[in-house]
Order: sequence, then structure tokens, then C-alpha cells
Amino acid sequence: MNSYRIRNRFYSDLDFSVDLITDYFQSLEKFITPYKNFNEKMSDDYCHYEPDYALEFLILSVYWNSYCGTALNTPYPIICILKILTKIRSRFRILKTGIDFLKGFIFTVFFKRDYNNIYDYNLVTLGRLINWLEGVGDFKEEVSRLNRIMFFLKTLPEDTINEYFLLFRDMFEYFQNNISPILKNYTFNGDSKEEYISTDFCSEDYVLRDKSEIEYHLIMVGAELMNRSLKDKFLKTEEKILLIPACARPYNNKNKKCRRDGFIYHCTECNQDCNVFQIKKLGEEKKIFKTLIIPHSTDFTNQLKKWQNQEKIGLIASACVAHLFLGGYEMKKLHIPSQCIFLNFSGCSSHWTKKGIPTEIDLNRLLQLL
Repeated sequence: MNSYRIRNRFYSDLDFSVDLITDYFQSLEKFITPYKNFNEKMSDDYCHYEPDYALEFLILSVYWNSYCGTALNTPYPIICILKILTKIRSRFRILKTGIDFLKGFIFTVFFKRDYNNIYDYNLVTLGRLINWLEGVGDFKEEVSRLNRIMFFLKTLPEDTINEYFLLFRDMFEYFQNNISPILKNYTFNGDSKEEYISTDFCSEDYVLRDKSEIEYHLIMVGAELMNRSLKDKFLKTEEKILLIPACARPYNNKNKKCRRDGFIYHCTECNQDCNVFQIKKLGEEKKIFKTLIIPHSTDFTNQLKKWQNQEKIGLIASACVAHLFLGGYEMKKLHIPSQCIFLNFSGCSSHWTKKGIPTEIDLNRLLQLL
């Protein structure tokens, strides 16, 4: 979002896009209802906002077009190695650095997008795609939902399966032709992705940093759909807490004095020019929310568990577009009344820039959510 004028239009354009896609989803009732019924039989815990089911189909259609070629062109033994490395990394944090290098090397060698070929939908290729996404490690919640779709499809007659495959193709075309043009001004900072993103060799976050433009648009729409599905429960909570990432602090401040409390950090007002301090001050003046700092999205699930399965505290999670989808789904899974808000731009030194740029959120949008 390369200017205030453009940034100031973002949420109005996003709201319009979500209204548009919601109307489109309503026309798919004959496909959505059987899938909804299937999920409700699988688990009483899986009932949710009606458009969420259609969103899962949309996720499949976008990921199919973004990653199917890569999944098919990656040798299956390599995919198996990626899955093993991802599991080891999640269990043994001490091995993280070495595993990240190995995964980064594999991505550098094998991750090549293929937009020249159109891959026909079938269950075998869908399974290959899901395995590849699982191996990457950045799509945990999406993989869970794509597996549910595959299990659902396997219960259907072949002719009906083919109808769903045609639906997925049509959903991608609708989104590409009707939603992406509205949101295209808000991706890649208005600059080329190559100028903005660090291109370190053997970087484990290679896939995260190479998301296609339409994936960013999917996350924008998906996050707002989740906001709408959770808003009623969130507004009924007695206390609101904003979780702001550590990248909102100044990178050149050598005297950061945040107070640590487990996974969470508290602002000690050490720098009045700091974005975190300004947000904390706003919450105190309005008396409507508290502000806490979260160090990194890798530990986000652990950070959330203290608020799971309760209805008194509502969370607002802020993150860059690339990370927000996962965070939203994790809060939903833990039954936390919540909302999400995007950072105005990505700026952390871990993924996006060498030196780091202090990130911001739209304060007007924050107050709207509250």
C-alpha cells in the first residue's frame, strides 16, 4: 500500500469484495449444503458461518492453480522428506536451524511455479497437492480443510465428483476476474515483489515469501469472512485485547524494555514514538482494549492457549497478510472470540526486509472492529 490515499480505501474495497463473493457463494447452495452436512456429521464442533464452507472450496481452487504444478514436478520422495522434516521441526526446536536450511535448499531447487500448464482436477493429484502443502509446513490449517474436502469427495459418485471439480475451476475464474482486480492495488507495496522481498538462498520461508498475488487476495477476503463469522461472539466479550507483533517496534531502538510474561510481552512505554506505545495509549484513553506484544507467529498457537474455550475475553490479532489466515483459523479452532486486522505493510527483518521497518495498523479500522 504505497500511499495513504490508496491505503485509506483498502477496507472499503475489501468490504465490497467480501459482499460480492458472499453473494456469489449463495448461488452455490446445491454444492455447499452437502459439504456442510458432511462436516456436521463428522464433528459437532465444525458448525460455522455458512460462507466458510464455500471459502474452503475457494482455498482449494486458488492453491490448485498456485501450487499444483510444483507439487507434481517435485519428486514424491522429496515430498516425503519435507513432511518428515516438518514434523521433526515442530517437535524438536533445537534442530530448527539445521532443518530450516535443508528445507530451504529443497525449496530453492524444486520450487518452480508452473503457470503455463492447466492441470485437470482429480483425486490423485489433489492428494499429491495436499501432501506437498503439508511438507511445506506453512499450510497446517488449510491442509486440514483440504483433507476434509477430499474425504467428502470420496463419498460421492464419480459424476458428482466431476461436477465439484468443474465448480472449483469456475470459482477460481470468478475470483480471478471479479475480486482480484478490486484488490490488486494493495499487494506487493505497489512495487515489484523482487525489490521488496529478500531472496536469501536456502531460506526456509521461500514459499511463504513467494506467494502469488491472488493468494494475497484470497487471504484478505478469507480473513474478513472469518471476522464476520466471529463478530457477534467477539462483541459480547467483557474484555478486548489487541495482540500486536513485535515488528511494530522501532528496529533502531537499542533500549527496548518490554516486560516478558511467558510467551507474551508488555509495553513499558520506553519510547513514546513507538507504534506499540501509541496503540496502547489509544486503548487506555478509549478504555476499550488492552495491548500485548507477541514475538513471532511461529509460537502463535502456544501464545493463544491461555485464552481458549472461554467467552469473556475477545482477541484482536494483527499480522501481515501472509500470516493472518493461519492465525485466524487457529483462534477459531481454540474457540476464542476474535477478530483480525492486517498490518498496513510487511516489514519484519525475519522475512521481508534486511533492516526491518516498524509496522503499523489502521487505527480507524481497529476502532470499527471494537
